[in-house]
Amino acid sequence: MNTQFYVTRATAVLALASLAFTVATTSVAFGAANLPNSNVSQTGVLTGAGGGGGGQNPGPDDPSSKPRTPGQPGLVSRTDSSIKIKWTDNSSYEQGYNLYRGPDYSGPWTRIAVFGAVPGNTEVMQYTDAGLPRDTRYYYRVGAYNFFGESFSTPQTFATIDGRIDVTRLQIRLRTANVSDAGTDDDVHVAVNDVNVNFGTYLDYGRNDFERGDDFTYELVPDGVSDLSDINQIMIFKTGDDGWCIESLDLLVNGGVVFTQDFGSTSSTCRWLDNENGHENHFVVGRDTLRAHPRWQNLVLPLKTSIPKLELGDLVEGIVGNIIHDDIYLDLPVYIGDADPYWGELHGDRAVVVTGKDSSTVHLSFNLGIGLTVLDDPNVDLSFDVRLTGVCRTPTSPPFIHPIIENIDAKPHFGTLSQIFTLFLINFAKDTIATTIEDNLKAVLPKLERDFPIDIKQIDCVTPSVDADGNVDFIVTQVPKTGGKNITGTFTGGTTTTGTVTGGTSTTGTRSFGGTIGTTTTKTLAK
Repeated sequence: MNTQFYVTRATAVLALASLAFTVATTSVAFGAANLPNSNVSQTGVLTGAGGGGGGQNPGPDDPSSKPRTPGQPGLVSRTDSSIKIKWTDNSSYEQGYNLYRGPDYSGPWTRIAVFGAVPGNTEVMQYTDAGLPRDTRYYYRVGAYNFFGESFSTPQTFATIDGRIDVTRLQIRLRTANVSDAGTDDDVHVAVNDVNVNFGTYLDYGRNDFERGDDFTYELVPDGVSDLSDINQIMIFKTGDDGWCIESLDLLVNGGVVFTQDFGSTSSTCRWLDNENGHENHFVVGRDTLRAHPRWQNLVLPLKTSIPKLELGDLVEGIVGNIIHDDIYLDLPVYIGDADPYWGELHGDRAVVVTGKDSSTVHLSFNLGIGLTVLDDPNVDLSFDVRLTGVCRTPTSPPFIHPIIENIDAKPHFGTLSQIFTLFLINFAKDTIATTIEDNLKAVLPKLERDFPIDIKQIDCVTPSVDADGNVDFIVTQVPKTGGKNITGTFTGGTTTTGTVTGGTSTTGTRSFGGTIGTTTTKTLAK
């Protein structure tokens, strides 16, 4: 499953696929409608235009045969109770269209709407299927019919959103059983979106992963996942022939456990991935199993008012490890051929070192090597700063926290060859690693509207505060008020200390948040 990337002499820059993701969830208006020539009762709206909906060969546009195959349905928008789809009519000789919905790719199909003919063969049609339950997946297909028969589009699947939270962070905690031969040095890949199984995350950390009796929490790239409804599975895939036995796993969303499974701690009960003795090299937890778990339906999220240095280091290590997993092909003045980036020198069992640079900036550093086929491997220290800037409220936007990557640097460990490769690694860091880390940091930073125990409308500014070790706390300044009472105090790890109450016109209050993940106050989301 390795992918090779090509680097030209002109650019000397690694070309990697972007790991950023955006899935829009736009609300749509809908109401009851009965369309002409329809005896199907429906709730929804049919509209024209909008583009899209192709993807298959419609066949000849012939008046003496059944209609051309309509375009396959495409998603326009979705809410927690509706799905808006579109398709292209494609035929000039249809009498009308049937829209079908089913629970699976092969049905069984229920006709949910009937429409009359539309002029031409390029009209894009849209329909809003409303009154649906949240976090429910359906398959849709369109049938174009006339006297000669009905032609069906390729079914497509879409889901209403769960709507309880915006997914900004995914993690998986894996424990390897402490039994003979349970550990592995093979590559492990995890995907949670069954639409993009080839774009999951490789768990490639600097530490020696998957040792017997060891457990660790790994960062997952949330590709294509912005809502709980986008999580359709947990697929764990192991390459190679070195067997591995999983004792337990947990899936975490925004720091809260949504699914947990204990297989057992003995050789006969742990989950083997080894392609031997009837075992397979992969394991899948399906969508229905995830949603049936009580943790999924009663999700508890920690209040996140700080970022400890170890958590920040693990986040960066997970991002970089996933990037460097793939081989590259270099075309440089000093070397042409395959290269294999890998973690170099470790600090204990950590690859990424985190320290505080100043009151608003964290410094991160790590060592990477480039494995070459014919020359000594260059070994380079990479480092950069993450400056966290608090942006105060304006008349048109709420306050937020903005991360900026600065001062990217690379230093060779030895030799002229390392110095030449230093330029390549600086470009690699700037164009791939730093951009991806910056995008992911934006996701992991605390969300004011979700994580702080104050109404966001009462927050004027949030100021990050970095200590010498690299731990980050957040200082909140409340919106100035006139009249009434104002309480000024300090919150540490979610615990309020005694504050001072003043009457009359209040001054601006300040609250400082700290503590570590796992000890902060939690809140429960309603179903």
